[in-house]
Amino acid sequence: MDTIGLTPSDTGKEGGKRTGQHMNHYVVAGGAYAKASTELLASGFVISWRDRAREDGAGKPKSPGKAGVRTKYTCPNCQLNAWAKPDVVLLCGACEVALEADEI
Repeated sequence: MDTIGLTPSDTGKEGGKRTGQHMNHYVVAGGAYAKASTELLASGFVISWRDRAREDGAGKPKSPGKAGVRTKYTCPNCQLNAWAKPDVVLLCGACEVALEADEI
C-alpha cells in the first residue's frame, strides 16, 4: 500500500497505528494513487452503479417465499442433508450430484 501511496492506519488518518484489528488507510498527497486517481477523474471517468437492494422501494431485496423459511435438501446418493432458501441449486461435493429438495 505504501508503494502506491495508500498508508495503513488504524484511525484512517496520519499518526494512526500501522497495524491492528480494525484498519483503514489514508491517501498520501502527491503519491502514485493520488496522481493516478486525479488523472482518471479528470478524463471524465465515472462508475455507474445501482443499489438493487433498494429497487423495490422498501430498502430490502425481495425474496421468494416467507422470510426465514428454509428447505431441506438431501443428496440422493449419500444422504447428505443441507438447509437453504427455496429454489437454490446445491451440489454434493463428494458425489458431485445435485441435492434434491425434500417434499413436505
